[in-house]
Amino acid sequence: MLERFKPKPMVQAEALESREEIRRRQLETVRAARAAAKEAARLAAEAQRMTELEAKRGERKQRKATTKAEQRAAREAKAAMRRATMR
Repeated sequence: MLERFKPKPMVQAEALESREEIRRRQLETVRAARAAAKEAARLAAEAQRMTELEAKRGERKQRKATTKAEQRAAREAKAAMRRATMR
């Protein structure tokens, strides 16, 4: 009957993680998620900036084309006036 009260060898888990390891692993996952979110935000901002830049370029091209056409029309009108008066 006394054998029941004998201490038995303690069984320990083989892969026991310490609190520091658990905390470190959690911090790594949080940091990775934050870095991914930050990179996605940076890429979105870069895409927005490029879109705005392309819009500005398009407006500038349109403005230059309009100015060029107006100048050409004025030059042709002036040349036509010269030709008309020389005849």
